[in-house]
Amino acid sequence: MQSKKHIIKLLDTGSISIKSTNSEYPFNQENQIGNDSIDLRLGEYFYTINENYNFINTLDLTGNYPKELFNKHHFTMNGYILKPQEIIFVPTLEIVNMNSSRYYGYVSGRSVYARLGLTVHCTMTKFAYGMKSIVSLQIINHSPIPLKIYPRQKLIQMEIHEIYGKYHEYKDTYSSEKEYILPKTKDKEIELYSTSEQDTIKGSSIKKVKKKQIQPEMIKKFNNYFKVKHIIEGILGGGGLVSFFTTYFINKSSFWFVILIVSFVFTIDFIYTSIVLMKGINIDER
Repeated sequence: MQSKKHIIKLLDTGSISIKSTNSEYPFNQENQIGNDSIDLRLGEYFYTINENYNFINTLDLTGNYPKELFNKHHFTMNGYILKPQEIIFVPTLEIVNMNSSRYYGYVSGRSVYARLGLTVHCTMTKFAYGMKSIVSLQIINHSPIPLKIYPRQKLIQMEIHEIYGKYHEYKDTYSSEKEYILPKTKDKEIELYSTSEQDTIKGSSIKKVKKKQIQPEMIKKFNNYFKVKHIIEGILGGGGLVSFFTTYFINKSSFWFVILIVSFVFTIDFIYTSIVLMKGINIDER
């Protein structure tokens, strides 16, 4: 692993070059090079998986499937609230060129954010010689609470390691990735299957499914409804029980049993509503 001094030397000699995709926010050696690694920043857009499908056929990502399965979003300075277990796909702001056959980059998440439960995985953890590309990231929130992230946040780091022996330049689909490339399977992925098996795999088509989503405005209305209901049931439930016990022994009528049952139902619902209100209702502020 190379030290800060050696990393700067590699950048000065052109063995490694790093350039921002946005000229307004250039790569800053002083701010982004640590003792033994280079901090890279999140880009300005990201993808989420479209949940309105019954499944993703991992062996048949051809045609327009990737465009249908992924939704593109743009970061704002208000940040993005990453929900627990949610996953997003983000490019780095920087393009990294590995120009020397003696070195490769190793990408990992930064410890300070991992301690919050935020996992950052590079889709190509090893950034090989010959790469002239953004770093494509997969970010997951393993925390039990939402985490807010921002564009240009230094969420990952790249270590530079030396290669021993002859190493061939990497040239493939993702070697010159200027923007995040959505997944697409190649024919060789299913060549090991028989013709009939391949037909079965390709015939397993995805379908859209309708998912009902409760809007924040509706959740607020439900919240207000619960509060009003909570007050009314507290009065009627408790009041009914008191009325029953104070008058039943004076006038033993079946009418009072009806009051008892209704009051009991109100009281149970009152307790349940209290529990709901204590837990609160989360509203997605995105």
